[in-house]
Amino acid sequence: RLGRVPDDELALELGVSYQFVAAKRVELGIPAMRRSSLKWTDEIVKQMGKISDAQIAKQLGRTAGLVRLKRIELGIAPYQ
Repeated sequence: RLGRVPDDELALELGVSYQFVAAKRVELGIPAMRRSSLKWTDEIVKQMGKISDAQIAKQLGRTAGLVRLKRIELGIAPYQ
């Protein structure tokens, strides 16, 4: 998944540091995945913590890891 998923997302999923993932990707000669711009609308943010990260990710066509990172950044507790 190196190069197909952003390093920070992959690191979060694997429970390792961002630096570890980036170093391994560089060591293997794999270019980094470039994120496309995604606007985090009020509507999307209001769903965070009310439905699963996976459900939001599916709506956005992104990974659950990306949604989780944004939710954590915003200080929103996960959906229970």
